[in-house]
Amino acid sequence: MRALDFGCGVGRLLIPLADRCEEVTGVDISPSMLAETRRNCDAAGARNVKLVRADDALSGVSGSFDFVHSYIVLQHIPVERGERFLAKLTSMLATGGVGIFQVTYESGLSSRSRILYWAKVNVPSANWLLNIARGRKPHAPLMQLNEYSVTRLLDILCKEGCREVYVRFSNHGGARGVLLFARRSDAPVFT
Repeated sequence: MRALDFGCGVGRLLIPLADRCEEVTGVDISPSMLAETRRNCDAAGARNVKLVRADDALSGVSGSFDFVHSYIVLQHIPVERGERFLAKLTSMLATGGVGIFQVTYESGLSSRSRILYWAKVNVPSANWLLNIARGRKPHAPLMQLNEYSVTRLLDILCKEGCREVYVRFSNHGGARGVLLFARRSDAPVFT
């Protein structure tokens, strides 16, 4: 009935979800992405799509959802903040609802790349200089690639009432991750 896509981008998943659900909510931090999503949804005739700009509390999102999705998004968010998002998104699942969450647990960066990444994050002007060296615009933003603890995420899912979780591994250009398929249930924890 109700679906939510966290980090919806330009709406690639929202449009097919709109064909299958009564109400679809797309959440993204970028106003320009949401504007493009609205254009794409309007062009596809997807009138049952609500778009919400993300804040840390997801204050523009209300109610419960039968399906919550986030794919190739959380790794670009600092881990503590991403874990809070996961807890909030999972808490929005209706009983019997399913969440699909993709996270990276190993970046796959070489030792040299890890040092360069550390410098970009921690040394003033390093990202600016490395962008110039790579032929990019000096102020091009740093794309974060954060590594999550799968154990911590499983704990969050359990605390938020997901009693069934299926794990599938992913690999995006050497960045190893998992897809967590979680179902919210009133069933007791298996003992």
